[in-house]
Amino acid sequence: MTIEPVRIQISTPSTSANLGPGFDSVGVALDHRNYWTVSLVKGEEPGRCRVTEVSESEKKHAIPTNEEHLFFASWGALHERGFGPDLHRLLRESGLEVELCSQTVTPLARGLGSSAALRVASCEAYRRLTGATDRPAWEMASQLEGHPDNAGPAGLGGLFVGTCDNEGRFRAIQPPVHSCWRLVVAIPQFTLLTEKARSVLPAEVPRADVVKNLSCLPFLLEGLRTGDADYLRLGCRDRIHQQQRAALIPGYDSVTGAALERGAAASYLSGAGPTIGAFVDHRKGEETLRSVVVGMEEGFRTAGIESEVRVLLVDKDGLKVLELAPEEQIA
Repeated sequence: MTIEPVRIQISTPSTSANLGPGFDSVGVALDHRNYWTVSLVKGEEPGRCRVTEVSESEKKHAIPTNEEHLFFASWGALHERGFGPDLHRLLRESGLEVELCSQTVTPLARGLGSSAALRVASCEAYRRLTGATDRPAWEMASQLEGHPDNAGPAGLGGLFVGTCDNEGRFRAIQPPVHSCWRLVVAIPQFTLLTEKARSVLPAEVPRADVVKNLSCLPFLLEGLRTGDADYLRLGCRDRIHQQQRAALIPGYDSVTGAALERGAAASYLSGAGPTIGAFVDHRKGEETLRSVVVGMEEGFRTAGIESEVRVLLVDKDGLKVLELAPEEQIA
């Protein structure tokens, strides 16, 4: 099998996961898009993979620009898990190098699905270049992530609920979301690695806490579907991870409290944190929306933390792919 030169642009959104009681299972896509352009070109070093352009946010981190970059490393992981051939070997045999232009907006290690967005894009590139599997990119990326609540909405868009079946495959449903909801995300200017956030969680969870989370989940989904703020507030309660991680996030209680006091229907920890999200009904008016934004900013500031607060819609598209001619420029 050989591969021909090609240029593909792949886009995936940021995501907000672990919604309320939906630990490792419920997430939502945000209209906050990342773009990767993958170019396979004839070169003097067949098989070489390199990043040729990165966004300003990525320049702040020591991210590899060679085969160790997560976009390229994911191809090796997919081969090892039996999804298809060794893409790096195929590139060498085809005399091709890979150039990656990365234009990302999802901040790294902030609880907005940066690794899942990238892995979904990487898995889609692998699928298209090898033609070896009909498994969707989001499900392949979920296997690499170990849970589907970020990769699912990054690939499919909208609200996502995922689980693993008896064969080890991730399965998805996509409940509807009422058009009234806006997501306000307060992104503090510090990072929190998922590994550290998971380390504070207990190995065993009391039965009462599991029951409480299970009882809240239907209210979360119904509140999002109908636009009912009371249901949504009930549904965003959690006993499994949010309070356990709050100690890692200065200002957590001030930010969540300010969001609710100023008119948000519910507030929650986005992913593993440190970003804090809130659902606001836009029918309450722009003044309420602005008040929630200011309140969340001030909540972090009381703890000596600066933050960026963004107001986002639910992204309905998920993964997008565009095959480009070599001379075309990125939009």
